[in-house]
Amino acid sequence: MKAIQEVGERKKAMDALTCSEIRYRKYPIKEIEVATDYFSNSLKIGEGGYGPVYKAFLDHTPVAIKVLRSEMSQGNKQFQREV
Repeated sequence: MKAIQEVGERKKAMDALTCSEIRYRKYPIKEIEVATDYFSNSLKIGEGGYGPVYKAFLDHTPVAIKVLRSEMSQGNKQFQREV
């Protein structure tokens, strides 16, 4: 029953995205912290060139959260393209 509900919610979200000009949603840092269990090592799935990558769920969707290291600010444009 829960899976059917999640499929319905996902379909509603996808329908809303295809009918609007918005192509992505920005999430507040608090939501990202909660989704990654405050960047827990148990949810870390790798280390990219710019920093760690965490597995999380946002809006019932599995996502990878990429964290830009503060010392990598010169690569910010490339990081944004990659994201």
